[in-house]
Amino acid sequence: MAPQPRRKYWKEGLKAKEEAIQKAIAGIRDGTYKNARAAAKALDISKQSQTIWRRLKGKTKAHKCCGERGQDSSQGVALQLIYNPPWHPNSLFSFPTLLAYIVPKGSSNHMASLSPCAHGSACELFKCIVKKPNIIQLEINGEMQSNASDVTVQFLAELCVSMTLSRHHNVFAFLGSLENIGMVLEYIDGHTLYDVVIAAPLLSAPQKRDYHRQLMAGLTHLHSYGLSYGDLSLLNIQVTTSSAA
Repeated sequence: MAPQPRRKYWKEGLKAKEEAIQKAIAGIRDGTYKNARAAAKALDISKQSQTIWRRLKGKTKAHKCCGERGQDSSQGVALQLIYNPPWHPNSLFSFPTLLAYIVPKGSSNHMASLSPCAHGSACELFKCIVKKPNIIQLEINGEMQSNASDVTVQFLAELCVSMTLSRHHNVFAFLGSLENIGMVLEYIDGHTLYDVVIAAPLLSAPQKRDYHRQLMAGLTHLHSYGLSYGDLSLLNIQVTTSSAA
């Protein structure tokens, strides 16, 4: 039987297109391209910008392109769909997300122990902190460099810890996430432990023991879940105004 070149060219074209899409996705995640449209235009696959966008949002799963029409040509079995998680910090807070957080009920509810700063006729107002990723891009030796991957690892770790721990009075409360923005954390009215240590008058021995006891209580709670804190410093410990008084 005579060969069928059209089928061969179709498979090669499909593989090349898939490789270009994967390259575009990687470029967006490391900050090389601003968005899906820019990446598709730069790689000459403008018609695939919607596919790239859906892949980044996790709405379309990538498939392997070694077979024909979704099947492996050598074994004749359907190929498994592969999910590629987002690798850009902004994608972590683009909903729908696998990191969706539901506030627990009962005593584990982080809002239960917070005091409102004001009351309305039909609402209560709370102070909070919004923590969002900070992406930096620099051109070094003619190539664009970005901290997107490192920031993603950090936020994934923080989200994992925040959504795992139950409420503890020596650990800040995680209140959820804002779409396309970042994490929402409990507002601590006070100063860092570094500011308290260097301020006059100096801490007394009983105050030092009390701060050490509270610090150990928070770390013990963290360790009870099999987790550890890898960036403990005086600047990362908040002291409430009532405790510093």
